[in-house]
Amino acid sequence: MFSRILFISAALLLFTLLAREGIEQYQKMNKISVILLTVESLRQDMVRVDTTPNLLKVAETGYRSLSHRAVSGWTGTNMISLLTGLSPFEAGVHTRGQSVEQSINLPLEILSERGYRVAGLHGFMTIDLYRNLGLDISDVGSDPMFWLTQRGLDEEPFFLWEHYVHTHLPYRPGSGYVVVIDSMIKTEKAQKRVKTVIASTIIPAGSINFKPEDIEAIHVLQKANIREFDDWFAGFWEFFNKSGLKSRC
Repeated sequence: MFSRILFISAALLLFTLLAREGIEQYQKMNKISVILLTVESLRQDMVRVDTTPNLLKVAETGYRSLSHRAVSGWTGTNMISLLTGLSPFEAGVHTRGQSVEQSINLPLEILSERGYRVAGLHGFMTIDLYRNLGLDISDVGSDPMFWLTQRGLDEEPFFLWEHYVHTHLPYRPGSGYVVVIDSMIKTEKAQKRVKTVIASTIIPAGSINFKPEDIEAIHVLQKANIREFDDWFAGFWEFFNKSGLKSRC
């Protein structure tokens, strides 16, 4: 009799443990993962058929907002608001060296508490500006497609913020995106101004007095950088669809 009771108790315990594991696995599998892809310095008037055909094609299959307005002229402040839902005044982040107060409970921190892996992969995400947001930066430097492949294997719910940076200055297109602008540059001074755009990551306000005659050449360079992003996005989208992640995001 004792052995029978012991067997039933052990069976019930095993059933309970298996049921609990099954429920946890079900809940884990049914959590929607999120990929937030942002693009540096991408002007709305540059999102068009001749510059971003792949992005626009994918946009036809989803929801597209044409009424969004930035909360700041600076990328960092806009990113903070996007990730937190807070205005720059609520977040207290207006310039470098500032961070959101640690005491504020933020969306990414809530996701992390609920079992999500919340990650940012770019080195700039380690600076104080993005501190206290709930981002795990332990995988900084990883290729986003490799990182996502790992998430496909471990089936862990995740939030990934991937930021494409090469649409920012300098406007120096990569291999295969050669542009010819010599005929657009009329003077030696204009050539010097345009070369600054090709060579510099930052051009302080007022340091160069650009002229209307520079616009055509600079726009050609900028569009080449944007076309390079659009091709990268096409590869990313193909990977996303073939990887099986689409059913989870």
